Amino acid sequence: MDKKVFIRVDGSSLIGMGHIMRCITLAKELLMLGLRPIFISSYHLGIERLKEENFEVIETQNNQEEGFYSNDLVRLERESHNLNKLINEYGIEILIVDTYNVCKDYFIKLKNNISKLIYIDDLNSFPYSVDYIVNGNYNADKIHYTKYFPHTELLLGNKYTLMRKEFRNIPRCKVKQKIESVMITTGSTDNFLLSEKFLITLLSQYDDLKINIVVGKGYKNIDKLIYYKCQNNNIRLYSNERTICNEYGDIEYKSMSSIMMISDIAFSAGGSTLYELMACGIPTIGFIIAENQQGIVNSLATDGYILNLGWYIDITKEKIISEFDKLYKSYETRKFMEERSRSLVDGRGAERVAKIIKDIMQ
Repeated sequence: MDKKVFIRVDGSSLIGMGHIMRCITLAKELLMLGLRPIFISSYHLGIERLKEENFEVIETQNNQEEGFYSNDLVRLERESHNLNKLINEYGIEILIVDTYNVCKDYFIKLKNNISKLIYIDDLNSFPYSVDYIVNGNYNADKIHYTKYFPHTELLLGNKYTLMRKEFRNIPRCKVKQKIESVMITTGSTDNFLLSEKFLITLLSQYDDLKINIVVGKGYKNIDKLIYYKCQNNNIRLYSNERTICNEYGDIEYKSMSSIMMISDIAFSAGGSTLYELMACGIPTIGFIIAENQQGIVNSLATDGYILNLGWYIDITKEKIISEFDKLYKSYETRKFMEERSRSLVDGRGAERVAKIIKDIMQ
């Protein structure tokens, strides 16, 4: 296994862990094809997650804030300079980049020093000087990519959604006549305390509802959620990260697909979890917590795949109950959403992208 693929990605409480998780998914597919993925990462939370999956990580010395600095040209110059040093030091020929902290010159400087450059994107912020653009989102075809290089390959749409292997060929969920349980997930972080907001609102209206909350490592209100759980037997806390479960005895380990399959509907932030829920056929109410999620949530809602609560800052108790009741009171709506959503994704996007990467290394 001497053919190396390097992946530049970060995860933190401010950035979130979506970039890390989809790159882990892709890296596992690369491993299965006999390639050796090596990560380049800066921040503790992301590095820790990569090491939990037993991946090699080159830890960069980064004293910058753990957030977004895509408009800070001085920082981006330093970042591209340091990355080019690593390219020379490790003889990197293929590099995958998955971060929003990029600019036009950033890619030009990398491309001048590397054979194949791949960018995993969501926004189409500017023309990218790369060999491959991967955007597995539902709205990818609607944001009109312009090829900076004539030979740039576009891998767009749900055929290339980077989903974990557990969501392939997943059994069909049973749509019940009455909703008994709800899943709440805000991603690996919950900086806006939305899980607590949804929990309190639902409990105030539906006494017998079972609520499954997915807790991530970046949650700062875990103790508060555990308190609610101890007060109400209908609340369950789950995580698909074993280290959290080992640290907190009140959090149960389950795979993400298992949590979904014991839930009748879900409230979910607008990241890759939406596609996982659709693969399971779980009727979902989405909401937006970051700019890159807006187009995805709005497009999926417009075309009838999910319901839409809009931006997190505009979510009120009344809006939560109003959207929830659309599903709670209508078996037909839930059945329609289950059938429609399952037709959108097949869970093989990461496999397809990994095979393309292997082919270009021949």
